[in-house]
Amino acid sequence: QKMVEPSTIFWTEEDSGTNYIFRTLIRFDLSSMAGQGITVTSATLNLITKDPHAGPDELLSAYQISDANADWAEGNVVATTQAGSSTWNNKSHDSTPWAGSVGMGTPGVDHVATAVGNGVYSAASRVVSFDLDPATVQQWIDGVNAGLLLKADAPDSISMIFKSSENSDAGARPELVIEYAVPEPGCLGMLTVGGLLMTYRRKR
Repeated sequence: QKMVEPSTIFWTEEDSGTNYIFRTLIRFDLSSMAGQGITVTSATLNLITKDPHAGPDELLSAYQISDANADWAEGNVVATTQAGSSTWNNKSHDSTPWAGSVGMGTPGVDHVATAVGNGVYSAASRVVSFDLDPATVQQWIDGVNAGLLLKADAPDSISMIFKSSENSDAGARPELVIEYAVPEPGCLGMLTVGGLLMTYRRKR
């Protein structure tokens, strides 16, 4: 089991005059797992919200970001823009737009059209867990790792802030828990029935 902290997490927003629309982007560096012949069997993303939820359960969805937007970048400023960082309007402020539309809002262009995981924002717990498609995490290891776009299925009804990798409480930071199988010694590149089931878990 391997738990990995994110290399980047942030939200961006559009001011419609009365409301803010939030989008969370998150990516984990899995480069240390590449080239080992592993096969991901399950993956869970765990996030902790800054504030408790007082309303009914809300469904959140995770979407694989498209390769065309893989070079998005987190800034290190708050409530303002920074050259080269990703914003609502641009993948790179202020000259490179998103592949599809502002807010990474075009399914099938900015991100895959079908969610690769779902989580529930509940009054019962401040932890939001997403059971992710193992094939998506496998792609991050073997190929392009563009990360995830997280958004509420009913974005006008709720607002939430997740604790990030910069949080002073290391136990509250986002984590990705991966279970995977590895080939037995002497069978590198071949996963057999007798392969070892392992998990990968790491915190920054």
